[in-house]
Amino acid sequence: MTGNSPDPADTRARLLQSVWRITADTPDRVGYWLQRHCETERLTITTLAVKLGTPEAALAPLALCRSPHPETFAEDVQAVASHCGVNPATLANLLRQEQTLTAWAATTNPEPSAQPANWLIAAHDADQLPPGSDDDDPGRD
Repeated sequence: MTGNSPDPADTRARLLQSVWRITADTPDRVGYWLQRHCETERLTITTLAVKLGTPEAALAPLALCRSPHPETFAEDVQAVASHCGVNPATLANLLRQEQTLTAWAATTNPEPSAQPANWLIAAHDADQLPPGSDDDDPGRD
């Protein structure tokens, strides 16, 4: 390789970064959901590609595909998966998971500027028995 020839791996990485940037705010592109999935599951690009059963190079064209329409979800996923060489069941599960999490977040936090909903957690000591049980007096044997 000469000093003036671009590195193919670097070119692919820059292409994917450009695609991520283009699709980041566009839920009508598969790339939006892929990025959310990487964030949700704390995946790298490499592990995402492995999960989808495809080389990393296939992620850029996949990310640019339009998101499946709800009315034709199965057919759209099959077409996208076939075109991009990814596992259709894995892609469908990934898309549904992220779409569901997004919809759920919108219902629990409808205002974009509002803080996430607080969660209440109940805990008890393992040594304590429920009130009213026969053994709730520790001094009795």
